[in-house]
Amino acid sequence: DEPVLTLQRNVFLEKSKEKEITDLKLLKMLFAEAKGNVLDGRYPCETEDCMVLGAIQARLELGPYDPIKHTPEFFRSRIRDFLPEHACRSHWFLLGLGAKNGPERRLSEHYQAIASNVKDSRLMRKYLEFCWVFPFYGSAFFNGQVERPVTGIAALMNHYDLPVLVAINREGLHVMDPSQPVVLLSLPYKQLSWDYACPTQPDNPDCLPCLFLQFQLPGQSETSVLQIFSRQAVLMDALISTIVDELKKRASWIEPDVDSSAVNSSRADDDIQVPLTVKKLRQEQGLSGRLRKLSIAKFNSSGDYLNSKGSLEFRRDDRPR
Repeated sequence: DEPVLTLQRNVFLEKSKEKEITDLKLLKMLFAEAKGNVLDGRYPCETEDCMVLGAIQARLELGPYDPIKHTPEFFRSRIRDFLPEHACRSHWFLLGLGAKNGPERRLSEHYQAIASNVKDSRLMRKYLEFCWVFPFYGSAFFNGQVERPVTGIAALMNHYDLPVLVAINREGLHVMDPSQPVVLLSLPYKQLSWDYACPTQPDNPDCLPCLFLQFQLPGQSETSVLQIFSRQAVLMDALISTIVDELKKRASWIEPDVDSSAVNSSRADDDIQVPLTVKKLRQEQGLSGRLRKLSIAKFNSSGDYLNSKGSLEFRRDDRPR
């Protein structure tokens, strides 16, 4: 992989410390990183929320709404500058509604709703308040791939691995499908055991190192193991180890925090209405039905291997510790 030099938020920075920042230059840098992650799909969110965030970005970059200039036609050729790819896919044509309800029109309407006298610092902070709710906010991102679950005759055929993004921050480890984009798995460190494994064939460029994740589904006695292949697996292992070692030095481990001040910050006279979809975010933070996209090995409460929807198999003593 070619190295990329970027300026980004320190993954070890506590979210509570970031919320105390008032310096405009620092807010601009934090906003720029959050915006990039939203537009690139690394911060998955609902389409309607993307419209609101895109409108805030438009207000910051284009100034107050101008009804003559900032029309849906204006945004049509610039839509990817303000919305992530998945939010640009208009399904309205399938319903016979045409472009009247397309993403460029909805973006323009949200943009128009923002008051013209709002300060830039307020807009940037509102954008960040939304992103702070994400359990994966401020993560370092790594590329990886997981085996797709296959059973029966499909297991005899060639099938491609599923590319994933692995996001690691102080709150936990999060596995995303960047093609959707959606969160497939999100685990706080207290619910996670992990292990790094070197390639079994070091001279084979197609044989990748991997990271094993062991966790337990809520309400189940079975233990699950997921294998993530990545050339960056050793970096993931090092970052997780460093974060966990630092957290263990505290009197109590930090729980994932949804900031109540951010969630309830909208007042009756608030000039920027951002609908925080907290319920949806909290559901994504846990283990969702999207686990069916992952090839997971199962063990019973005694540690005996049960099954796997893929090629991953273990002896009893092979599990991550």
